[in-house]
Amino acid sequence: MNVVKLFVLVALPVALFIAAGFFGAGEEVLFFGFLLLLVISVGMYWFSDIIVLRMCGAELLTVYHSPTIFRAVEEMCTQADLPVPMIYMIAEEAPNICSVGRNPRNAGLVFTDGILKSLSADELRCAIAHELVHIYRRDTLLATLAATFASLLGMSSKAARQTASADDVSTPADGRLRGFAFNGILTPFAPIAATLIQWLIDVKREFRADEHGAKLTGNPLAMANTIRTMEKKKHVTPMDVVPAVAHLFMVSPLRPGRIERMFSTHPSMVRRIERLEAMHRSMPRSKHVSVTK
Repeated sequence: MNVVKLFVLVALPVALFIAAGFFGAGEEVLFFGFLLLLVISVGMYWFSDIIVLRMCGAELLTVYHSPTIFRAVEEMCTQADLPVPMIYMIAEEAPNICSVGRNPRNAGLVFTDGILKSLSADELRCAIAHELVHIYRRDTLLATLAATFASLLGMSSKAARQTASADDVSTPADGRLRGFAFNGILTPFAPIAATLIQWLIDVKREFRADEHGAKLTGNPLAMANTIRTMEKKKHVTPMDVVPAVAHLFMVSPLRPGRIERMFSTHPSMVRRIERLEAMHRSMPRSKHVSVTK
């Protein structure tokens, strides 16, 4: 299924933009538009993580800035037998974390500035373990590409509205007609992007990351507390993020609203915590240990 979804992410932008280019610019530039879109599709694959990092305003973190985070990441990567990813930070007070990249050797972890203030050492390790599961399972590849594509659609929709609304009397009548057709094709791209993200991002992936991350740390209750804390804090200090990247985070940073509901990809906090608590009850007593032990 992931192969099919990856194919859709590469083929769909080409098909949509060729159709829009045909009406907006005509047959004479269709071939060059096709070549450009091939370049864009390849670029999305290789550079989508960089694009998403810039969308989030992430900055590269060094061990001198936060040795606590680096020690925790290195410890969990050693335990999971994964390469240590690049580590980034975004200036947000709400505790949260996400991962980007196309494979375990080209991945990055993005922490919010407030994560150390809100999470205990065990909870921080659980958050890292959750994202390492996404990296190991290549969830980050689909998620990062989906965020890049959705952002591209959103920008195209905005540009199309501006182009069609421009009042230029020097534009020929057929050119204005094509402009309106171009606008008609691109304007609904925002809801299309939201629908595409919901199809690409399986809700079950969060359950899997919760449970496999809890197994990695040996502490399902700490994982449950991590999710609970993140959910509560996001209402106190909301994050300012583009809806197209919200699915990347461990807990959705979006607040209730029409656009936010369109881009919703996370299961409810209650369901996630219930599953982790049930997992804790089913574990042998010897497994109920702290992550730090």
